[in-house]
Parts: sequence; structure tokens; C-alpha cells
Amino acid sequence: MGPVVCVVSDTHTATFKWLNGIKAILRETGYPYLIPQIRNIQQHTSAIQQTLIDQSIQNLNTNSTKCTYYKYLKDKPGMAHYLKCLPEKHTVSLLKFRTSNHRLPVEVGRYSNIPRHSRLCPFCLTTGDEFHFLFLCKRFDNARQKYIQTQYTDRPNMFKYHTLMNTDDMQQLQNLAIFVSIITKIF
Repeated sequence: MGPVVCVVSDTHTATFKWLNGIKAILRETGYPYLIPQIRNIQQHTSAIQQTLIDQSIQNLNTNSTKCTYYKYLKDKPGMAHYLKCLPEKHTVSLLKFRTSNHRLPVEVGRYSNIPRHSRLCPFCLTTGDEFHFLFLCKRFDNARQKYIQTQYTDRPNMFKYHTLMNTDDMQQLQNLAIFVSIITKIF
């Protein structure tokens, strides 16, 4: 479906692509009957928003391997703290890392249908996933010591990983984003 075209006057029409987005949201959330009354949806916005949240949670709880990593990190709906407080370059770096929008072996191998256990780090020859590069890969030992506190790197585990990825501490977030940038630049 193309953009919505509205006649503004006898000689001018306007195109509103965003209006198609709103109509799609209304259809996907079970409110298609509001499309003809689109100017009056204000009283329904909280219900529509809750439906979108519920749908997102349901999608995260599928068996998709793509979502496995992210649903572990994302423990509550809403905007993550780092999205609101970091400079843009740090925000983008963490966002891409957290959403597997990177070129690490675990993600590149998924494109080629390589089994997860065979998506290897080129430096260590073990599974090259986000946890490995953040905590274990010898290639990044010096940078890790500089940017990640030892409370996370001593005997790393998924609980520490989750805690670090969800910290509200600005300095830790900035250091994490810098370290993630170092990792992803290699790939």
C-alpha cells in the first residue's frame, strides 16, 4: 500500500506516509474500526500502547534464536537507561551490540545457517558471541582491563553480564560503550 494522499485544495495534494504507519498500528493492535475516526483516537492511546507492549513481550518470548540474546538482557518493557543518557556514538554502539546488529561470528554465522556452536572466534576458536568478546577473548584483554571493572571480569557469568549491560552508572555505561566499540571495530 502506498502513502496516503490527501487533497488539500483543487490544485494541491499532500502525501502522509506517517498516516499509513498509524493505520498499520491500529490494524495490528485490533483497533481497525478507529481508522475512519483517526482524529479521535486520543482516548484509546493508552490501550493501544499497552497492546504494543504486550505484543513485543510475546514476540520476545518466541523460540527465535535471534531474540534469545536480547530477551535475556531486556527484563522489563520500556526504554533502556543508556538510550536516554549517553552521547549518540556511545548509544549507537551499545544499541547495535545489544540487538545483535553487528558482525561478530555468532551473528554472521547465523546468516549462513552455521550451527551456533560452530560460529567461532577467530582468535580463540570458541563460540564467538557477545559474552565471549566482552569477558573472555584474549584479543581484548588490555582494553577489557582498562574499561570493564574487575567485579564483572573476575569469574564472569551471565548474572554479571546482565548486571553490566543494565547498569545505570554513567561511567560504567560509557566505558562499556567504548569497549564494545573496540570489539565491533575489529569485525
